[in-house]
Amino acid sequence: ISVDNFFTVTIYEKGAEVIRMMETLLGKDGFRKGMDLYFERHDESAVTINDFAAAMEDANGFNLNDFKSWYDQAGTPIVRMSSEYDSEKSVFTLHFEQLPPANNKSQSLKPFVVPIRTALLNNEGQNLPLDQGEEEKVLILDQNKKSFVFKNISEAPKPSVLRDFSAPIRLETDFSKEDLAFYLAHETDAFCQWEAGQKLVTEAILEDIEKKNTTTPEVITHAFSKVIQNQNIENALKAQLLALPEESYISQFMDEMDVDAIHQIRKQYYRDIAIANSSQLAKIYQENSSEKYSNSQEEIHRRKLKNTALSILVKSEENQFYDLALQQLKKADNMTDQIAALFCLSRSLTPQRQEAIEFFRERWGHESLVMNKLLRTIGSSPIEGSLDEVKSYMDQPIFNSDNPNKVYSLIMSFGASNPTQFHKEDGSGYQFLAEQVLFYDNKNPHVASYLAGCFNHWKKTNSKRRELAQKHLQEIKSHQGLSGNTYEIVSKALDI
Repeated sequence: ISVDNFFTVTIYEKGAEVIRMMETLLGKDGFRKGMDLYFERHDESAVTINDFAAAMEDANGFNLNDFKSWYDQAGTPIVRMSSEYDSEKSVFTLHFEQLPPANNKSQSLKPFVVPIRTALLNNEGQNLPLDQGEEEKVLILDQNKKSFVFKNISEAPKPSVLRDFSAPIRLETDFSKEDLAFYLAHETDAFCQWEAGQKLVTEAILEDIEKKNTTTPEVITHAFSKVIQNQNIENALKAQLLALPEESYISQFMDEMDVDAIHQIRKQYYRDIAIANSSQLAKIYQENSSEKYSNSQEEIHRRKLKNTALSILVKSEENQFYDLALQQLKKADNMTDQIAALFCLSRSLTPQRQEAIEFFRERWGHESLVMNKLLRTIGSSPIEGSLDEVKSYMDQPIFNSDNPNKVYSLIMSFGASNPTQFHKEDGSGYQFLAEQVLFYDNKNPHVASYLAGCFNHWKKTNSKRRELAQKHLQEIKSHQGLSGNTYEIVSKALDI
């Protein structure tokens, strides 16, 4: 209905991933040849995707006709993997099966061409040599079902699959939690190592919710302790590995998302990891603290790891670490360290929290863009009474309802990044956001439609929440004079 709703980040992200897959298929040299030909043919011209693909094909003698299904077919492909090892013949086989994307059940769906960068690891995490002595290979999955055979494999290997995120697919495996812990500790590919940690925590939380378990599994604390203690992992990567998956990500894997259980279990995981590794995390914090700011890559990575260690230490709920975060906020000579400390303290109702907020406002209240960071921190804070705090900030000078970035920083953060408070069972979060959608629809329909998108997952909540969310969505939809922007988003949400 509205062209404003057409342009989403998906267009840009998917386009980039498809081009990156072309590079994987053609190799870096082949891709460069294709780019050279592309510019030679089309510099200063208006072109299409087909022109770009044709340059790649002609420069390399490579047919991309089947690959173009990435442009023609909607949805994220699901690929299921299994494996078997024949010890007598020293043969290892990987089996792949493509399943239809969740949002595309078309009967005429063609198989995607999926490049799967693969290596085989031994029990020590070292890459085993493959057929031609190489350590990894790009497998081309271009059928609904396809198997790949590796010969002369002397031991049962651990398959390292989808290395470097070689294709934007959802990969389903039969890995156990112990397998995932192995990959988190030993993977030689950064993406696969990170992905193993995300899957390990996600699957453990989902299992704990199903079994109503309130104790952090030993495999979780042990696996993350090994990451913390491993001094060979580069700082930026270690910081990423230690970040547990977001609550909104975990909820995607539940038919009926339990935002409260996800929040509590994830919080417990962090607390137990922090308590078990407090001395080592404190050491990481001290070793990566610098007396003077530098924007070198090395220092950026050190700050990233230091602040990750601080955020985990604060989750131990020990007062000394709240004090440490407050001290960092007050003494930091750069915004990265200040925001990291403020964010840490904003998640708990402690005396240091209010002191931190007051200090930050006094220090930066004259800088409107910096205050957006504070508004975003307040909006996403999962503390009890979060909604009342958000409302109170709407009446303060640092907020301006005529400024879309202020609205996104405070109100959008509440709806999109604060699941426990937005989906509160009494419906207060839904009512608040519905009121804001209608208010901004009169001022700026583009802003209103963005806010309305926070309701998109309402059907995955429990029956009581669904009833309340549906009620407010219907009220928005039936509002007289509603803009086409908001009407379209709300109508689609109701029909999901």
